[in-house]
Amino acid sequence: MAVPKSIRKITPAGMVSPFAGSGLSPDVLGVGVDVSGNMYVTDYTNNLIRKITPFGYGISPALPAGLTSDVSAGIISGIPTAVTASENYLVTATNALGSKAFTTF
Repeated sequence: MAVPKSIRKITPAGMVSPFAGSGLSPDVLGVGVDVSGNMYVTDYTNNLIRKITPFGYGISPALPAGLTSDVSAGIISGIPTAVTASENYLVTATNALGSKAFTTF
């Protein structure tokens, strides 16, 4: 049986984006959420339970090469290293009261 190595977030609109994990390691066998919105993930490879606090900013789809997003401050910085087609991005901010998403380009 294949063991997932990352957790993905799926919005009500069906958009899928990375939430936690690199896809390389660790092996994720279980996920739980507490009343504060913290996520607990079993890390089978390292015999740990990891706590993920899902507050901050997310962007989907991935930014072009050369740009980075600071998920704790919501700042996009850098200089694109290649010409790419125009794209709309969904930016989501999350805190203890919930989340709000908006589209930018």
